[in-house]
Order: sequence, then structure tokens, then C-alpha cells
Amino acid sequence: MNFTVGIYNAKVRECIRGGDIWNEEESNISADFSEVLYFDYPNCASVEQAEKIAEHQFPKAMGFRIDFIKSF
Repeated sequence: MNFTVGIYNAKVRECIRGGDIWNEEESNISADFSEVLYFDYPNCASVEQAEKIAEHQFPKAMGFRIDFIKSF
């Protein structure tokens, strides 16, 4: 199965929505993550596998959050 996962970063979102400027160089996280970005995960056995892969690539400890997971 193929999945699209929407991911944003809560720290980036809070900073930008609060009117501050996000320091991409310091954090190594793009300011684009204040919005939901879409990533495709093809050939996953299940939604749980897609979620696990996404969470590994975009760790919660760094502020990343999964907004949604859809199959395509």
C-alpha cells in the first residue's frame, strides 16, 4: 500500500505564529514546517508501518507531528 503523510513541526509553527523568526541554521529545520508538508511512503505493509517510518524520519522529540496519513 502507498501512503501520504502530512507532517508539521510544532516548535516552528509556534515560533512563526507568535511573530518570531525561525532560525533554520541553528535548528536544521526548515521554516516550511510551520505548515503541513506532504511525504509519500510507497510500498508499506500497513498504515502503522508508514507511521513508524515517518516518526523515525521526523522525531517527536524535535517537535515534528503527524497531521494525517492517507492511502493512495
